[in-house]
Amino acid sequence: MKKYLTYMLLGGLLVFTGCGSKTADNGMPVSNIADEVVAESSSEDDVTAEAHISMKESEESLLEVTAEPSVEESLTEEELASLEWAAYEEYMASLAYPSKKAEYVDYIVEAIELLPDEKPESTLKQKDVECDTLQWLNATYAMFVRSLGADYHYVGGYNDERDDKVEYLYEQLESSWGIVDRASAIETILWLATDGHAPGYAEEIQLLDMGEILELDEKTFLQVWDLLAQEQGLSEEDKQSVVEYYQHMRVIYNACGDNGIDGWDYCRIMQLCGNCYYLGYFTLEESLSIQLAVAQVMQAQFDSWTALNDSYYYGYSYYAYGSSYVELRKWHYDRLMEDGESPYNTLDFKMPLEKFW
Repeated sequence: MKKYLTYMLLGGLLVFTGCGSKTADNGMPVSNIADEVVAESSSEDDVTAEAHISMKESEESLLEVTAEPSVEESLTEEELASLEWAAYEEYMASLAYPSKKAEYVDYIVEAIELLPDEKPESTLKQKDVECDTLQWLNATYAMFVRSLGADYHYVGGYNDERDDKVEYLYEQLESSWGIVDRASAIETILWLATDGHAPGYAEEIQLLDMGEILELDEKTFLQVWDLLAQEQGLSEEDKQSVVEYYQHMRVIYNACGDNGIDGWDYCRIMQLCGNCYYLGYFTLEESLSIQLAVAQVMQAQFDSWTALNDSYYYGYSYYAYGSSYVELRKWHYDRLMEDGESPYNTLDFKMPLEKFW
């Protein structure tokens, strides 16, 4: 639903800023209406001409790519539509919004692919280890662990002697992730490293960026959207849904910038590695080896606990948009940041991380 609304918003704005072939009820070309709205807003609020909605270059490029191909007359309308859609998707892929995740993916994947098919023998337990590096790794998913009522001082949230949560975590990993054994655990973690939810967010941000929606002042956006909703005959409910979602995406972008929600994918790798150790899918050495690689990427890509945690939290708010659990997760985030004893206030985000096993 989220992506549908974003595509609809972009499509409407393309019409507004297009060649003017469409007209509103008053006979004025729709693109001229958009110009007039921005001009009025500029006059009333002293907004500069730079606030003007301008997508001409983006639209022209899009039209070039999606122009009707030269095909035989026997090609059906459905086949033609399929070709045009494929061209559009190729065009959007070429405009992938900049994200640093792609720069580091090989480093994380290399650590994951070192895991053998069969779990090796190991006697190392977390009770044998006590160091700041371990606590730093645990801290990356402390927000999630705390929301479960577990203890973020332990790998996966639970110590080695506590087995009362094993069945619960087995069920959670199977229902939420499809993880039922070592192989599916490795496959899922690889998916988070190479894909996850960050690319989908990046695509939606690209769409909004094409329409200069991220930079548009709120009053102008609302005025343009009122006209667009009227032109397309949208209900007040649909209009409000798009407006709220637009505001939500802008909040995420303003908080996370080009790093986007990469932290959402990274922190969940850490979480799953901790869970997979607790459930016996990975040895402690294997779990920590992957976590260390991801942690080093985190330190390279983010500059503070706040930046990383914002990326994680806002990634969750993107993934679970509209869920009441988003505010609950924010509550735990705030409590951790306020707690003087939490790792976010006792451990330097840029501290050297050591392989201690």
